[in-house]
Amino acid sequence: MPKTKQSFQYLARLAAHKKRDERLVDGVGQQTFLCTLVQGKKLHIPIHEVKEIIPKPKPVKIGHTKQWFEGLIKVQGDIYSAVNIGKLIYQSTTTEKNTFAVALSQRDGNYALLVHNVLGIIQTGSLEKISTSEYLDTYQTTDAQEIDILPIQQLIESTEFTHVSVF
Repeated sequence: MPKTKQSFQYLARLAAHKKRDERLVDGVGQQTFLCTLVQGKKLHIPIHEVKEIIPKPKPVKIGHTKQWFEGLIKVQGDIYSAVNIGKLIYQSTTTEKNTFAVALSQRDGNYALLVHNVLGIIQTGSLEKISTSEYLDTYQTTDAQEIDILPIQQLIESTEFTHVSVF
């Protein structure tokens, strides 16, 4: 398969390259994010948190869990908890198809965030925090754009996550 700008191999190679190549912009390190689409809103995930992007995930359902917990996904031999970010963050009740899973490997567990679309990788210079909520931080970039960033550690340590166990 050719490595076009739309292929997963291209995104994976680009992410690996950007992780290796930490450049400075005006004395401030560039920050790189995976831009995803959830419930029609752009949601940015720090690229250093992303292990893999899985197209068309098929979680194995587990009964009697939270509405946002979609089940389990196997990624490269490891088990990941599949979390529907639209239902968790935006309390969505729509049944929009989640076409990608963004795998995150953490010290305290493996998580796959289900998103509607992966838009690509973006880099920013310095960011200024505008607001924060339980699951999202909103920042303003140097060119006056606002971006929503998903603080992964904050999400995992949230009250909603700490009270869920599937085993």
